[in-house]
Amino acid sequence: MMALHPGLVREDKLADADDPDRTDGCVFSHPVNRTSLNGVTGKPSAATKVDGEKLFNWMCEDLTQLVMKAINEHPPLDHSYHQSLVLNN
Repeated sequence: MMALHPGLVREDKLADADDPDRTDGCVFSHPVNRTSLNGVTGKPSAATKVDGEKLFNWMCEDLTQLVMKAINEHPPLDHSYHQSLVLNN
C-alpha cells in the first residue's frame, strides 16, 4: 500500500499493528478473524515503500509468467470436450 496508495496507509498505527503468523503448520487456510487479533498478519512496522515496490514488481513478473504459460498450454490428452470417453460396444 505504501508503494501504490500511500495515502491509505495510517503510519501512526504501524508500530502497534504487528501480529504473528499463526498459520505455520496448518493444513487448511483459515479466515483472518481466526488467525489474527487485529486483521493483520506479519510485521507492517517493518514495511517500506521500496520493499513494497520490489514485492509488487515480483508479483507482476510472476503472474505474467504464469499467464503466458497458461496461454500456451495444451491439455495432456487430445480429447474433445464434446466427445464421450465411454465407448458403446
